[in-house]
Amino acid sequence: MEDKDTQQRLGAVESSLAEARADGSAIKATLLHLATKADLKEVIGTLRAEFEVKIGALRVHFETKYGELRAEIGSLRTEMRSMEIRMIKWFIGTACTLVTLVFGIQRYLQ
Repeated sequence: MEDKDTQQRLGAVESSLAEARADGSAIKATLLHLATKADLKEVIGTLRAEFEVKIGALRVHFETKYGELRAEIGSLRTEMRSMEIRMIKWFIGTACTLVTLVFGIQRYLQ
């Protein structure tokens, strides 16, 4: 009886071992398609290099646009100063004209 029980247990162990070997073979086949740590480091290095190039290009682009914007702001400030001076001249001219007109009307009415 013990021999038959041992045979059954041995048969179960052998079938489990066969399943484990099949699973191991499937895992090995899958592992061949997975990236290694070295592969990942290489890809990460390439991506970082590309990223740095693109960031550098963006920096140059934004610095160029910033320079253009500063030039436009400077031009706008110059125009505003010019307009301010014109407005002050018109205000003084209008004030002088009104004062002359008031004195003229006052003299005429006296």
